[in-house]
Amino acid sequence: MSRAIDEIVGVWVLRSFHMEDAQTGERTDAFGPDPRGILILHPGGRMAALITPRDQAEPSTEAGMVAAYQSLIAYSGRYRLDPPDRFVTTVDVSWFQPWIGTAQARTFRLERDQLNIVSVPTRVAKSNGRLVRGVLSWTREPEGDMAEQSGGVLARGTPPTADDGLSAEAFRGLEAALKEAQAQREADLKAATALQRREQVKVLINQHIDDAKWQDWLHQARQVAERGEKEFLLLRFPSELCTDGARAINNPPNTEWPKTLRGEAAEIYARWHDQLSPRGFHLSARVLDFPGGEPGDVGLFLFWGE
Repeated sequence: MSRAIDEIVGVWVLRSFHMEDAQTGERTDAFGPDPRGILILHPGGRMAALITPRDQAEPSTEAGMVAAYQSLIAYSGRYRLDPPDRFVTTVDVSWFQPWIGTAQARTFRLERDQLNIVSVPTRVAKSNGRLVRGVLSWTREPEGDMAEQSGGVLARGTPPTADDGLSAEAFRGLEAALKEAQAQREADLKAATALQRREQVKVLINQHIDDAKWQDWLHQARQVAERGEKEFLLLRFPSELCTDGARAINNPPNTEWPKTLRGEAAEIYARWHDQLSPRGFHLSARVLDFPGGEPGDVGLFLFWGE
């Protein structure tokens, strides 16, 4: 492990999070003046990040659920150091599906127990089409705090209380309550997933690809080719982004599938058709999963193999 990685590994607590206009430098609070956040950089090469507003009411309406989803950042992946001051995470789990499979680059500066991180300028839902970068400041979590707290609880224990629920009927009630809670969690998860997919489609319909992002994807594809691979995942998106729910893509050979693409996926196809197809590159679309037996996510792959 390099010295730089050795210095940044650990658990970090968010101190501040701003969105900075790439042109003017103007900063706004991304998730309020005092957001919550945890960043874990494991020495084995795994990172995980979670950021939320500090005070957030439990959503009771669909609009509230949308707002809660938009006020969240949560993802994880394998990270590597890109000297002298960048680390790059290949995302494999994310609250935002289009990030999965992408390489998220961040610059960092370490000042004792403070880690300052800046993201690559991009356009996000809250930026009104402007290029913005995330500017985050983290403080290292002191080692041993949680262990001491949990150890103290275990040492003290919980005073025994009279238990008048020791009966087969009471145990059956516990089993029924558990099944009911599990069913409710599954229903809540299904509703949240459907809402998340609708929001992803809204974002991707209005998302545009600038030249910098396109060139970054081509650079990543070149790196994949250097590893001996023959294709690169350009975009992963919900099947709902297709006008037919990805039915044409899921029933090859169907040459009409490009006409079903919308938003960012359609722009990728147009750029491939104009710039890369004449150079011998191919573009393929595949359904990647089938939750509940229906097309789930779709992948657009740049392919150069014979």
